[in-house]
Amino acid sequence: MASTQDMQKVQVTVHADMENATQDEIDAWLQETEKRCPVTDNIRAATDTSVVLR
Repeated sequence: MASTQDMQKVQVTVHADMENATQDEIDAWLQETEKRCPVTDNIRAATDTSVVLR
């Protein structure tokens, strides 16, 4: 099993179903989601990460 030190990058694509939300609300939701994600906490220190909203 690979350790987090073996990963070079993790990219997540999010398809958010928020049809009535403003862009500011979507951006705030994404930022809060990233902040609360336990997976992000575990890998961010040693791995380049990015989240793409579509």
